[in-house]
Amino acid sequence: GVSNELIFHATDEKEADHIRAVFSEARIRIAGNFPRCNQELSVPEKKQGHLFIVSVGLISPMKNIELVLQALQHQSDHIVYHIIGGIKDQDYWLRCQALINQLPHHITVVYHGDVAPHTIPSLLADAQVFILPSKSENFGHAIFEALSAGLPVITSYHTPWNKLQEHHAGFNSELTISAIASSIQQFAIMDKPMFIRYHQGARQYAVDWLKKQSLHQQYQALFQ
Repeated sequence: GVSNELIFHATDEKEADHIRAVFSEARIRIAGNFPRCNQELSVPEKKQGHLFIVSVGLISPMKNIELVLQALQHQSDHIVYHIIGGIKDQDYWLRCQALINQLPHHITVVYHGDVAPHTIPSLLADAQVFILPSKSENFGHAIFEALSAGLPVITSYHTPWNKLQEHHAGFNSELTISAIASSIQQFAIMDKPMFIRYHQGARQYAVDWLKKQSLHQQYQALFQ
């Protein structure tokens, strides 16, 4: 009967349905995720045939880092890939390491491990594109934070962050090696004027999303 004394917080209707499935009479209030909006980064130098990509997330099958590494095996351009995040699945990381060791010499991979959250903006500063082809994301804070900093994003269709290409904010991709490889290549061969458009589009995508939310009002209602 403890649940009768509680108000449940859900971030969306899907989460609310999950709560009702267990506590059918639950009192639920919805208040969306409240993400951190990073300061917009300056536009990094961009040369055709070169790309600096970064991922931030736990090393696990859900985040799909292995798929990124498989796609990199099919790249002829010079690519630097930084991976940031703690290892959740050791066996999965061993598979990733095996792929890293097989990459051609013009592909460089750097693993930073788990880092303090306040250091992430500085680690993003030199990157050009954020990549995280997640199999599923309820929200995807790391994706939003990258967009808010002006990093165009390559991700799946299984996050809230869709229609990226329509807004020149990145690419939504099918979860296949060829599709991810194609998205990476499009950014690698992109010239600076077009890349600036995507940098600005990513930032505007995040800003526009925040404007549409009524997060302050939702949380005031939650705690009143």
